[in-house]
Amino acid sequence: MQAHQISIGGGIVTRLGITASAGAMVLLASMAYGKIITGAYVGCVTEDALDTFISAANSEDYRQMQALTGTVCTSIEGLEFSVVDRGWSRSQIRVYANGNSALLWTVSEAVK
Repeated sequence: MQAHQISIGGGIVTRLGITASAGAMVLLASMAYGKIITGAYVGCVTEDALDTFISAANSEDYRQMQALTGTVCTSIEGLEFSVVDRGWSRSQIRVYANGNSALLWTVSEAVK
């Protein structure tokens, strides 16, 4: 398995290159399509980064939000996604863009 780095929203995310059968790829593709993030939400590479972003938003610390958005968080509005782990207040999702995917944390409201 070979790891590749991709850039999403200015941050770098590692993506693993996996070889799969055509049938499995069709199944995975059909699962990913159809769910789109609607609204101004962010996804972050770690749960801690999401917590930090939420704290900054609650205290209206726009400079911190911008700093996080340029490094470990990104806007996910309009991106396709699948839910990996749904939680009460935050969920882990896989977002898809430009033939790549990234595993991110977001607020559960974004994936209702």
